[in-house]
Amino acid sequence: MEKDYIKNIFTVAGGVFMSQILTILISPILTRIFSSESFGIIAVFLAIVNVLTVIATFRIENILFLPDTKEEAFSLLNLLIKTVIIFSIIFCLASFFLPLQFSILLFGKDQSHWFYWIPLLVVLNGLFYGFRNWLQSIKKYRTTTFWGIVKSIILNGILLIGGYFSSSPEIFLIANIIAQTIETGFLFIQVIKNEGSNFSIRPRHEFNQLFFKYKNFPKYALPADLLNVYANQNPIVLLAYFFNSGTVGFFSLTQRVIGIPIKLVTSSTSEVFKQKASEEYNLKGNCKKSFFDTFSFLLTVSILPTIIIVAFSPFLFELVFGPEWIEAGVYARYLSIMFFFRFCISPLGFTLMISQKQKWNLIWQSFLLIVTSLGIYTGVIFDSPRVSILSFSIVYSFMYLIYFFISLRAAKGFKEK
Repeated sequence: MEKDYIKNIFTVAGGVFMSQILTILISPILTRIFSSESFGIIAVFLAIVNVLTVIATFRIENILFLPDTKEEAFSLLNLLIKTVIIFSIIFCLASFFLPLQFSILLFGKDQSHWFYWIPLLVVLNGLFYGFRNWLQSIKKYRTTTFWGIVKSIILNGILLIGGYFSSSPEIFLIANIIAQTIETGFLFIQVIKNEGSNFSIRPRHEFNQLFFKYKNFPKYALPADLLNVYANQNPIVLLAYFFNSGTVGFFSLTQRVIGIPIKLVTSSTSEVFKQKASEEYNLKGNCKKSFFDTFSFLLTVSILPTIIIVAFSPFLFELVFGPEWIEAGVYARYLSIMFFFRFCISPLGFTLMISQKQKWNLIWQSFLLIVTSLGIYTGVIFDSPRVSILSFSIVYSFMYLIYFFISLRAAKGFKEK
């Protein structure tokens, strides 16, 4: 692997590590302040925000790595900003016509007002993804890494200080809004410093040309990514519906704790892989070298942590978070196989975007949502959240194996006609 490639991975990984280490350190404190129900409520809220963000951005942020020129990439960023703002305004207006009972069903009576904060978080998240990916497309990894660390400090600081005075779930909402506002705002400033002169009203025909050039992305990538995001949030929604918010809280803590080291490496690797693989594909017509280099790196790193999770997670969760959270450790053990495959394979899926195989991705995501939903429902039949979690993990792992082979084929450079 090239030295610059490894250097960029570790630059981003180091930042993600610093931003997430605080979450690891204060999680044992938070689990003794906030109930599993509180973790469940914020998990449902963020799940809805994440799904709506995909719709708001049209996934244009993933196209920012593809243009040959910096000017075209920036025009796409302008387009993303417009789509996010327009969608959020429409959603905000529509939300006032929804019955109150709908919000109570999602968040409970005491947090029913949370529904009206969703548009703000969608705007902040959507703009964040656009600004971050554009900066990374011009290799400003240190900038995005730094502000990721700042966000984590603010988020976890508010949770810790706020939790000292109150155990209300409102602390989670306040912390997320403030932290995301600051990170998005300062990334916007960095974009202005680099391309401020290009922030101007663009002619409509320019956007029409961009839509035509990348027409397969909204046609296939948007539905596929929407299905993917919902499939990831689907367990939270279904567990909350069929069981209770306490079960969601256990699942959420597992995702929060085990997902941190996974996010540390996979998100960092993915962000660098997007730029590197796009560059290789544009030059050679394939990105096999980047694909296998990245997969080998991830496979090597993943083996030992997986063994530890399988062997010791219930004991470690009880020791670190308290005896009332041992069930989350059992969930972690069941989910370990899925985490293993996600760790090794998920960053490689960007090859489907590079080679314009968005249709393949859409088909895979459709089957993923169906089989994982059936996995969760298996536990409903047996009236057991544990069976739901285990079945979900098994079918998700099988789907990741399929994803590996279609991503590999895309990396070899079979262009869509």
